[in-house]
Amino acid sequence: MQRVFIKPAHEDVPVRYPDGRGQLPKEGKKLKLNLHWQRLAKNGDVVIIKADKHRK
Repeated sequence: MQRVFIKPAHEDVPVRYPDGRGQLPKEGKKLKLNLHWQRLAKNGDVVIIKADKHRK
């Protein structure tokens, strides 16, 4: 499973990228999170700081 690490204001949170195509976004790109992750990140737009390309 691909994951990206996002950086909300308070901490880094590992998340599965909410994209049906399963593609990783580029570092520094903003992505819109679904409501579950918005609650965790306290922000609908967060900046990716690191992309984890490991797959299962």
